[in-house]
Amino acid sequence: MPSTSMNPNVVTGDSDTGKSYLLRLVDYVLGAEELKKIIDEAGGYETAWVEFANNDGDMLTLERHLTGGDVRAYSRSIEDVRSGPVDLDDEEESAADPDGSEVLAWRREGRSEERDVTSRLFPFFGMPENVRVRRNGDGQHQRLLSGHCCRRS
Repeated sequence: MPSTSMNPNVVTGDSDTGKSYLLRLVDYVLGAEELKKIIDEAGGYETAWVEFANNDGDMLTLERHLTGGDVRAYSRSIEDVRSGPVDLDDEEESAADPDGSEVLAWRREGRSEERDVTSRLFPFFGMPENVRVRRNGDGQHQRLLSGHCCRRS
């Protein structure tokens, strides 16, 4: 499992070693509709995980099944999630599944205000969840999505 630091990171390697696939996996967990290409080395894996840490030292782990569906969000590290359930206080327990996760839509449909990856990730980093960006020369706007940072044209 690749690990990065809080500083800028550079992923290097020879051709066909998985660099682009790693970016596609992150994009997929952040809300891409599908994983466009699956490499042979992914055989035997069922889920993709992405772990974030903010400046306050808080952790956020996102998990998505490789065949699609919604995203699970955890307020702890991948290692802690995989090691077993967490003790929740009463407030957390009412808002989360028994494993301490929150199910997020991989994307919102239409004018839905359903919790999605962006609505959890942006506030984690101190941003409002509904950032709007200009979409075109006509001045139309759209909601900035967490996956926009990974998408290539």
